[in-house]
Amino acid sequence: MTKKLLSVMMCALAFVFAACSSNSTPGEAAKAYAEDLYGGNPEAVYDNIDYGDATPEDIERTKQMLTEMWNEKGKPQVDAKGGVKNIEVVSEQIAEDGKSAVVKMKFTYGNGDVEEDDTKLVLVDGKWLLSIEK
Repeated sequence: MTKKLLSVMMCALAFVFAACSSNSTPGEAAKAYAEDLYGGNPEAVYDNIDYGDATPEDIERTKQMLTEMWNEKGKPQVDAKGGVKNIEVVSEQIAEDGKSAVVKMKFTYGNGDVEEDDTKLVLVDGKWLLSIEK
């Protein structure tokens, strides 16, 4: 009985540590958000944006606008290239104050096209979120 309880506790601790360590760097977070977006779960991305002090109504309007833009422009462009086949973090630069970062990512599409893009993130309550500031 004690061995069984110890095994259950060790598994639970492993899950806790795994959850705490996920997306612990700006690069890991940016890659996870890109995988969500291109994997068909853009809503998960919209929930991980730093909206600053926007009202709940403004946040919902922004999410709706982002959804429309993705469905009308982004997704068709990605689909035309054969989808995203690989996402790679090329570099990450964390600001001196540790509160923001820029992650350079490389996207390889099904048709062989390769693009690089910079993703800006901010650290909010210990979590790297996408920044929509200019």
